[in-house]
Order: sequence, then structure tokens, then C-alpha cells
Amino acid sequence: MWQYLLYGLALQSNQPIPGLVNEATATPAAIGVRIWFAEMPPALTAAAAQTGRVWQENAGWNDHGHPAARHRDEAQQRYFRMVFSDGVEFIINRNGRELGVTWPAQSSVEDAATYLVGPIMAVILALQQITCLHASAVAIGEGAVALLGPSGSGKSTTAAVFARLGYPVLADDLVPLRQRQHRFWAQSGYPGLRLWSDTVSALFGSAEALPLLTPTWDKRYLALTAPAYKFHREELPLTAIYFLDERNPGATAAVQPLAPRAGLLALLANSYVTQDLDPQQRPREFELLSRVAWHVPLRRVQPPDDPAHLPELCAAIVRDAGACRAHATPAPLPSHV
Repeated sequence: MWQYLLYGLALQSNQPIPGLVNEATATPAAIGVRIWFAEMPPALTAAAAQTGRVWQENAGWNDHGHPAARHRDEAQQRYFRMVFSDGVEFIINRNGRELGVTWPAQSSVEDAATYLVGPIMAVILALQQITCLHASAVAIGEGAVALLGPSGSGKSTTAAVFARLGYPVLADDLVPLRQRQHRFWAQSGYPGLRLWSDTVSALFGSAEALPLLTPTWDKRYLALTAPAYKFHREELPLTAIYFLDERNPGATAAVQPLAPRAGLLALLANSYVTQDLDPQQRPREFELLSRVAWHVPLRRVQPPDDPAHLPELCAAIVRDAGACRAHATPAPLPSHV
């Protein structure tokens, strides 16, 4: 069996997971998720044979850049089933601690892994009562900054520019948050960035400068394990959150404060998991993000349309993050802690 650390959870898999680094350090009792590739234990096999109720169905590509998926409840809601438009299928048990994945001949284990580390892990984390943001995160000093924004605003692109400037990247696309010791902690993801081909061409001179994520995707992969880059493998306290507006040709590298009430609405809009997995999910998410909005500095920035000017934006964020650390105040613990 292979073991991995991802988003603060210890994973155990029956075969290697492309894009992750094996870490045989977790004890069996510490394993948070067991994953079965191309095969399933009997309980998951039985759930896969049932039809269930469709509870969400997307068309085309969603806001996270993934193909459409159909979601079903299985076996009296003891399992969730997610089937992507390319035929990759996941069965997840209700507590988010075991899942199986299969795929058709035209897909591959790389396709399955691509979904696993993104939307599937977001569901797993939500089932384990961990709130996730649709964001990228970069390590600056002794803390992390999160980059949020609508699809196309340049979250991964900005993280890639930070990486080229020598800053360690913490996570791409998915940032789980935990509160501990009066601070909010951003969890580390996988050691890579996913970039559209036109972005790679703008940053590196040619789309072919980076390999395709998988042969069936147009996105390309920047490996943070390469000598020129850094990946931060541990969680970090959240220093500040930066909301990226739509790109603007005339934008300057200005960082503007965002009031907590408006920031809370923006945080809720950038929550990763849009499905209601249990009745307490939304209240739990609202409670956590309310505390984040009132106790983590929130900023709004407008990225330039020309990637050549992104280093200026990164420099402005670095300066602002330094000021945020200097004036940090502890956040109250939730009432149930």
C-alpha cells in the first residue's frame, strides 16, 4: 500500500497516485482516507451497482475547470457516487473515509488522480467537516496568503508567478481551512500547479514548455518538485486573503481593504463544495467563514491583463502581507471548542 499526506489528511492507496509523493510515515490508526483504484471492497462494489437519486448534475465544464459530473445518493444515502462526463466514477462512503474509483478504457489513472486531488478531496474534506476555499495559497514569510477569485481571474497564474519569484506554493485550486490555537491554518495540497496552455505560453514562451496534465486535458502541469521551484509541505497560519477581480488591461498593482461583511459574501461565493452533503454543512461553513472574515485581513486586487505585469502585483501582495503580520490579532475559538 502507498501512503500520502494531502490537505492535512493521511491517505492510503492500493496503487501509486500520480502527482503525489509517497510518505510511508502514517500509522494504520492515523489513516484518514483509504482509496481503491480500479477495484473496490465489497461494500463499495454493492453501492456502485445501485442507481440512486441524482442530486446534482452539471453540464459542460464547471467553475473549477473540471468536466461535468453527475452526483447520486446510493444505498439509503450511505454512499455518494460521482460520475464525470469522461466516465471516471467515484464511490465515497458517507463519513468520507473510504472511496473507490474506476474509469473506462479511453481514460486513465492520471485522469482519475486529477479528479481525486481536486473535487473528490473537496467532498471528502466536507464529509469530514472541513471547509474548503476555491483558491490557491502561497507561503510568504511564516504565513500563507490565499488567492481567491472567479474562474479566469488568474489564481493559479498568480501562484505560478510567485513560484517563479522563489516563493513556496502551498496549494492550488483547493485550500482547506482549520482553526486551532486562535489561528486559521491553510492546509498543504499537492506539489504542482495546473495552468491552461495559453497561460503557459504567456509565462514561458510556449505551451510546450510544460507537459500536459494528462493526454485528454488541455491544462498543463508545473511540477513544484523541480529544482527551480519550492513546495511547502506543511500547513501555515493564514496571514491574509486576496480576492482577485476580473483581469483589467489598465489595472495597477493596488491592494484595497475589503470590509468583513462584503468579505464574508465573497468567501461564501468561493467555497469549493457547492453540494449540500449534510444538513449541518452550510451552517458549519457559515460559522467558520464568519470568523475568518472578521479576524483575517481581506483585500481586493485587480490583476493586470498582461502577465508580464504580474510580478508587480506579487510584490504589492508581499508588502501588504508583511503589514498584515505586523498587526495580527488572535481569533476567538468557536463556541463548541
